[in-house]
Amino acid sequence: MQNSYKNLNLFVRYRMGLAVKSANKRIKKGCSVRRLKWFMVKNLSSHVPMVFPTGRAYTPEISYGWGGVLEGSVNKGKDKSGKFTFPSMKTKRKRSIYQDITMRESVPMTFVLGKVVRVEYKKLGKTYNLTIGSDKFGHWIGQGYEYHKKTQENYKHIKKAIDHGYFLENTVLGLKASGIYSYGDLAANIMGMVFWDHLIDEDTKTSYIKLTRPKGPYVRCKGTKWVLNKKNLFDFKDYISPAWDETINYSLTYSKTMGDKIKKRIIKLQEKHRKDLTPPMKLDYCIEAIDFFRDKFPYHFIPITRQVINPICRTAYIKRSKDIWSKKNFVLEGEITDYMEKMTRRNYIPTPPNEKWMQKNGL
Repeated sequence: MQNSYKNLNLFVRYRMGLAVKSANKRIKKGCSVRRLKWFMVKNLSSHVPMVFPTGRAYTPEISYGWGGVLEGSVNKGKDKSGKFTFPSMKTKRKRSIYQDITMRESVPMTFVLGKVVRVEYKKLGKTYNLTIGSDKFGHWIGQGYEYHKKTQENYKHIKKAIDHGYFLENTVLGLKASGIYSYGDLAANIMGMVFWDHLIDEDTKTSYIKLTRPKGPYVRCKGTKWVLNKKNLFDFKDYISPAWDETINYSLTYSKTMGDKIKKRIIKLQEKHRKDLTPPMKLDYCIEAIDFFRDKFPYHFIPITRQVINPICRTAYIKRSKDIWSKKNFVLEGEITDYMEKMTRRNYIPTPPNEKWMQKNGL
């Protein structure tokens, strides 16, 4: 696939510009934060609300992150105007590692697996080449907005956002819907929150947020109108990391049966191509995904990392730091096997066998 990084940036900047223009129309009392956010949601996500079901500790929530403009455009491979293209590849079920999954195990997987795009960019002298599912962009802008509403730029309330994402991924957006608990989705969610925090200077008292946007917010209020900050152009490399790539940040399965089927397909592929195809596909990316969140959330690194990074990568991170990591026969025959065998249909809380060891060692 061709690299979609440049066009993704240009598309988001273009839609942000449209949102600013719409927010400035028919304004009598100056810059309206509520109006700006509404049009940002409409132009990047979806202005059609979805009501998510209640949970034991949750009331029904309105969500604007179900598909939407950005995710839909990436999935189609182009936007409505045709100005921006995102060369994508459809995941063919009959050729995927999920081909043996039955409808009883996962209804969505028997019909659609979505599309992926390639995102290659340079950051701090290193080139990253990632394969990212189109749904990650919907999570980033949609669920990221929900996280933002939970915290309101005050990271003392970060647990509210984490709990919200955990509930969604365990239910309607994850295990109960597709049979998959996606750490990549949760990584996109939390970085979407950061995008919304960076949008405007809503809370001038939150010094930590201001510290993470040294060039100022993306949009400023000038007089009575909103204007885009030309000194701080949107760039996806501030949000995307290897944690969005599920060949690196591997997902958890609904049951042992599903896990075994996926494992067998991976083994067959490895025997056919005579190469290691077991996640994490690139160990250095696994390590750098965690470093990315350490830099982004220096004061909340541990609770966030525990939610958005797969235990296999977290284990590798610790063992790499202790110089005791070896991928050979470690992931496929070790942790990942035990990890999947611990899952049952009655238990929706993903607790891998090495969780206590990881927490004891710092993650």
